[in-house]
Amino acid sequence: MKKILFVTVLIICWGCHKNTPKNVEIVALPNFIQYHEDLYRKTDCGDTLAYEKFKEEYSKESYFPILLPICLKMADKYHYRHAYWDAYLCLWHAFNDDDKNVAIYDLTRFDPDSRQMAIYYLGEAAKRGNQQAKDILIKQYIR
Repeated sequence: MKKILFVTVLIICWGCHKNTPKNVEIVALPNFIQYHEDLYRKTDCGDTLAYEKFKEEYSKESYFPILLPICLKMADKYHYRHAYWDAYLCLWHAFNDDDKNVAIYDLTRFDPDSRQMAIYYLGEAAKRGNQQAKDILIKQYIR
């Protein structure tokens, strides 16, 4: 994260000095970013408490594209049972977030590969006891 911010500031500074010299003010980053970077690092190493905090922070702001890779890693690498359901939700939001009237089990907007991926994570969540995942799978196969 620090590298990305450094490169961004470097590009901005370079762009500002390209034609005419301008004053560039670099603002110190708040502790908020450092807190999230620490949570991300801990989550990336399989810390489930950090994962839950990270998920809580980013899901309330609807940053599901940021959450999806973490959910997939926690599910696939660490086999964290809640991450399978979270991965499905992130995928669902990617295809249905613009329509508030779409049901949570509606996969009609998914492309075939993404639909298979969503059903896989639903199945894994259901195997690990998630009742919502079981209900959605039943609705998918009854239709």
